Amino acid sequence: MGTNVSVNAIWINKKLFDQDHVPYPKGPWTWKQFIPIAEKMTKRDSTGRIVQYGLLCDWYNWPQFIMQWGGSIYSPDGTSCTLDSPQCIAAIQFMHDLIYKYHVMPSPVEQAAATAGGWGSGTISFFAADKGAMALGGRWWLCTLRQNSVPMDLGVVPCPFGPKRVYLGYGKATLINKNSPKRYEALNFLKYEASKAYSNLICHQADGFGPIKADIHDPIVLHDPAFPQENYNQVWINVMKYAQPEQISPFVNGNTVTIIINKQMDLIQGNEKSVPDAMRTATQQINEEIQKTIAIDPTLRMRYEKLTGRTVN
Repeated sequence: MGTNVSVNAIWINKKLFDQDHVPYPKGPWTWKQFIPIAEKMTKRDSTGRIVQYGLLCDWYNWPQFIMQWGGSIYSPDGTSCTLDSPQCIAAIQFMHDLIYKYHVMPSPVEQAAATAGGWGSGTISFFAADKGAMALGGRWWLCTLRQNSVPMDLGVVPCPFGPKRVYLGYGKATLINKNSPKRYEALNFLKYEASKAYSNLICHQADGFGPIKADIHDPIVLHDPAFPQENYNQVWINVMKYAQPEQISPFVNGNTVTIIINKQMDLIQGNEKSVPDAMRTATQQINEEIQKTIAIDPTLRMRYEKLTGRTVN
């Protein structure tokens, strides 16, 4: 059963825009349109050190950039990794360029130095400390931002897009262990998760939106009386129309893939390896893992052979 759902958008620190008399951006917009605004909102001190970034973005958002550039993690049947495609390389190169070409996003070194200087840890903390004019994140950020010691004047606009207008959709789910002695009691909780009361609770607490699509259009969701300043809930709902889930493959362990990709993404983010080389390495290693998996699982091997028309020795 679905627990909640979310799609990222761009958080706006309206105070920082107001200070520089810069109009708030509006969507829909492209990354090409985004760059000049982010550059304008990136500030340096007298020594040239950046003290305010135009954009804060966690690198685990890389799948969305892949989608927007028309790439994919796997072939449509999931039998091979395709992260070395020109589209995937161009997408991750753009993420790299946000740091090292346009200088609107912090590098790992800059982020570590900022943490040592007292910003706190994590992208949300940086944003709450007025160190970023814009940030790529979900509605669930409000779980932290509502607790900020200094209330923030926030806005939300749809995330820019690349060649394709698509956003990464994600969420959580609740599963029942079939061997649990309390599985029937657990089923009652799943029924509660399908209720309007649960959906409204999730929306009120801002942990994304509840799992029932119809319930997010409730007037109390759009305009929660407890948080009248949050007048942007319709934006979160609108961007979900363009959401797609992250691609997976049945032929390889997802945790193994995450470890492989994260290692290469860390090298790219730290400017220690070129994007094409890192993407080729990730592709090769994931394809090797696919071959290992089908070699030890007869059911998956038969499925793989049927899809590819190739016999696996």
